Amino acid sequence: DQFLACIGDANDLSQPVALRAARIYLDICFFHPFVDGNARAARLALDHVLWREGRLLHAVDPLFVVSRAAKDRRGAMLFVYLVDYFSGPSAHR
Repeated sequence: DQFLACIGDANDLSQPVALRAARIYLDICFFHPFVDGNARAARLALDHVLWREGRLLHAVDPLFVVSRAAKDRRGAMLFVYLVDYFSGPSAHR
């Protein structure tokens, strides 16, 4: 299943954490696997990927107030950049 393969990519430690976190968020939003709560699940998954690496988002408004088209590669790359820019070390480590 393509969705499960995409979700599995969040564990690919050869990729930067911001890329993995942004990708899982965008994949859940794109595949829309649930009847309800896809945006919440996507945000939770993004936070979880960051948290596992000792990071968290220090600002969220710039990330989640703008909608993105599924085929917008430039927008996806910008989203990765913003996740990296607005995330940093968390206090749990």
